[in-house]
Amino acid sequence: MLDGWGLAEGSAPGLLLIWPIVFSIGVMGQPQVLQRMFSINDPKGLRTVGLVSGVTYAVGSLLWLLIGFIALYLVASGAIEPLADPDMAAFEFVERLHIVLQMIIYAGLVAAIMSTAAFFLSVASGAIARDFVRAMGWEFSERRETWLGRVAVLVVGVGAVIFGLYGGHLVAILGTFGWGTFVSGTIPAVVVGLLWKGASREGVTAGLASALLLNVILLTATQLGYSFPIGMDFYFIAIAVSISVTTFVSYLTDGASGENVPEHVKPIFKL
Repeated sequence: MLDGWGLAEGSAPGLLLIWPIVFSIGVMGQPQVLQRMFSINDPKGLRTVGLVSGVTYAVGSLLWLLIGFIALYLVASGAIEPLADPDMAAFEFVERLHIVLQMIIYAGLVAAIMSTAAFFLSVASGAIARDFVRAMGWEFSERRETWLGRVAVLVVGVGAVIFGLYGGHLVAILGTFGWGTFVSGTIPAVVVGLLWKGASREGVTAGLASALLLNVILLTATQLGYSFPIGMDFYFIAIAVSISVTTFVSYLTDGASGENVPEHVKPIFKL
């Protein structure tokens, strides 16, 4: 969608501004990334994590750039017909490699898909069966939480498969929606919450809820053909609203904020 000047004809100018935000903070907002960050005992270890992650991500990005250029070459040389589905470029690339490389790539691909899917299903079930339940003040036994978590895995898994099969989107669009949702939820919960003592429990909860609700509603609106007059993608609207809601509600409430900040959280504000 972008040309050498930053945007293609007919695209929203605000896309150039919001795109880097979604793919930078949005990537950091992914549950598996945050979990790894919070699992590090010494904050200095973040330097090593950043270096290793950056190098591996750069190599992975170069691989996808290579696949794109090879697909263009195959079409230009007449080896294949123009692809009706851009996602098929990877398969056209792999099919022309040696069988040994194909086996390695497919094995790695399946492993990556299964590990990522399993992690997200685990996070989703835990959030529903434990975090949401406790946030609502409900007391369930461990056996009941385990049963609820298993049901949540099944419901979320089936829902994700149906959404992927019939959503009618490319992988990149689905990824952008996911990252856009993560970034609009990460900023109020992690960025605002860890930088401002005044961010209350109620404010962060309200910001997360508004971000999730807006992302679903605005995505549906875009699919129905509605265009937003501000010239920005709907992720920007969700981000702005979630920050505003978090700030406004935090000024009206004081749960776990200000002088009520838990003792084990106070050292974070001194970093």
